[in-house]
Amino acid sequence: FATPLTQPSTTPSTQPSTTLSTTSSTQLPTTTSLTQPSTTSLTQPSITLPSITLLFITFLT
Repeated sequence: FATPLTQPSTTPSTQPSTTLSTTSSTQLPTTTSLTQPSTTSLTQPSITLPSITLLFITFLT
């Protein structure tokens, strides 16, 4: 049960991430662009946007 359950779940999850990263980062290296952009681009924008808005609100007030 351990092997058949883990294998299918890992293959679909890796494929979408590779396709998204390859399209967004064609100029950058394949090894670094596959791991770094997928993690940084997903986390940073979501964190930076609220933080900027919060900073603007604090400055305005």
